[in-house]
Amino acid sequence: MKLLRKSIGCGLAAAMLCSIPNVSAAASTQMEQSRLYFSCTVNDGVNPGFIPANECEEISSDTFFVSGNTIFVDDTVNHRIIVYEDGNYSKEIPLEWNMDVKQMYYDPQNDLLKMVYLDLNADDATHLFLTEAHPANGQLESEAEELSNAEKVLLEYCFDQDGNLLTQYLDENETADGISLVSEQQKYAFGGSDLSSRIFSVDKDTNQTAAIATSYVQQDNLSVARECILVQQGGEMVSFAVPKDHTNTLDRGCIQSADDGSIYQMNVDESGIQIFQLAERDIAELKEEDLLQRIIAEDDANGIEPMASYKSITKTRVKSRMDTYYKLPWTFNSNRNANKSVTANPQQVQLPSWLSSYADGRDHSLTNVPYCWGGWNAETFVSNINAGKFAGNTCTTSSGYVSGTVGMDCSGYVSVAFDLPYKHGTSTLSNCFTKVSNANVAAYYIMNKAGSHVVIVTKVYTANGTKYVDTYEESSSAGKIVVRTGRDFLSLYNSGFVPMKYNYIQ
Repeated sequence: MKLLRKSIGCGLAAAMLCSIPNVSAAASTQMEQSRLYFSCTVNDGVNPGFIPANECEEISSDTFFVSGNTIFVDDTVNHRIIVYEDGNYSKEIPLEWNMDVKQMYYDPQNDLLKMVYLDLNADDATHLFLTEAHPANGQLESEAEELSNAEKVLLEYCFDQDGNLLTQYLDENETADGISLVSEQQKYAFGGSDLSSRIFSVDKDTNQTAAIATSYVQQDNLSVARECILVQQGGEMVSFAVPKDHTNTLDRGCIQSADDGSIYQMNVDESGIQIFQLAERDIAELKEEDLLQRIIAEDDANGIEPMASYKSITKTRVKSRMDTYYKLPWTFNSNRNANKSVTANPQQVQLPSWLSSYADGRDHSLTNVPYCWGGWNAETFVSNINAGKFAGNTCTTSSGYVSGTVGMDCSGYVSVAFDLPYKHGTSTLSNCFTKVSNANVAAYYIMNKAGSHVVIVTKVYTANGTKYVDTYEESSSAGKIVVRTGRDFLSLYNSGFVPMKYNYIQ
């Protein structure tokens, strides 16, 4: 089957700024206040899973889709799409472990669910794929279309009202007729020097587009995000919607415009999932006080300086150490390296999913140091593996490192890459890293979310006025070191990732 996809040369940040499903004036005025449309708990078996940030990545639902009385919710933890009918669990579509769904579109006439997913098993770049499934039987198409790889960096994407996937790639030809989603007349309401807009819905038939607009301002030494959803038609701003308060970044996956013009927002935390239907208002009514203001969590406080000396290091040396363990050769044998009995607490040990495909009792020559909760013993990794230690550990709900496991976690990888004298956690990296402004972020700086996750920036670039970064990270969801390309910088920052420079970098 040929997958429906269209690409627009000038990209989503330019020529795509002309479309959203049928947002009529009537639809904008029918609801005076936003309302809770759907909610469910997490981690109860039937509903989606949620793994909280605990000096590691938070793993939770990334996206959803509303179609009439049917709701599709991505369940990243349990590798499935859950289908709800009239607010109740109906069925599910099983996925492979490596399919991390980022956006969906449902065609009810053909009972066809289209999904863009990130391949967690690919570690050299962001590999996005487009696939289809029929919810009636839960069957996935046997072949998926690769959208991005190391040579083809996908920056922006969204489905239009007909289910065509619109894309913007790095180095695509830009056109002179691109327009900003945020008009000059509306910029006053946002203020701040960093202003971004991310398109999540396009309707080419009505020449209408909807996007998330975010600005960043400093207030009393705190970074504050001002957020709003803007709808544009024919180059003119027509309406806005104020998002509900949320803990994670407001991104394309958690915002949707339905066929009837309704705008939905999904919030996810440890208490459950909430989907809101947002009220729209005429753009002429937009004032600064209407914008959602949210403090970006930053930990600027330095911890107690340890009784150890830090080494100066060049960026070249950092890169070399990063690559050494990203490409480290080793031999995995499940009989030797997947035996939980060698660990101090077998109940708190989980083999990284990518290694499960090699669990046949034979020797397998592999590269890449696996994710290990609390670990950083990279220099002795191979010898420990050969001695029969457990390869990695993606169970991140324990109180800390489990003896007998080997590998690195996200902050362990940073500690090794920068040759730190001891393992730092994300909450103690401020001992030797200093926050820098968004404008000064550069290669071989880090972006750190204290108490959660940290990545190493390897490239910074701008396309269509938007700043993007490439990163290396030891990922608990992928179970190994991965390269991520074309990541929206302000989206990361909005999620609480603070750019920081090593104090002793040369």
